[in-house]
Amino acid sequence: MTKYARMYRLGITPGERYGTAAASTIASLLDREGQERSLPLGRALDLGCGRGQYTPELSRMGWQAVGIDNVPAAIEEATRRHEGRRLPSEGCD
Repeated sequence: MTKYARMYRLGITPGERYGTAAASTIASLLDREGQERSLPLGRALDLGCGRGQYTPELSRMGWQAVGIDNVPAAIEEATRRHEGRRLPSEGCD
């Protein structure tokens, strides 16, 4: 079992520890990219997507987004969190 798999098993979500400051910085960068490009914006690969915090937002913004993670528990949680949502592209896989 990997370190990240153990962390998720204990309820620790390492990629989400930075909170709203990191999310607002990422949102600013994505907004700027969206203003400088025409739709479709392009492809986005969310490596280590964890529980799918950013992949659905990328998709909603017009990116063809795919999230991947090597921790099955994280992917299962991402699937549960975003189940039933209709997104323009793949979401978190």
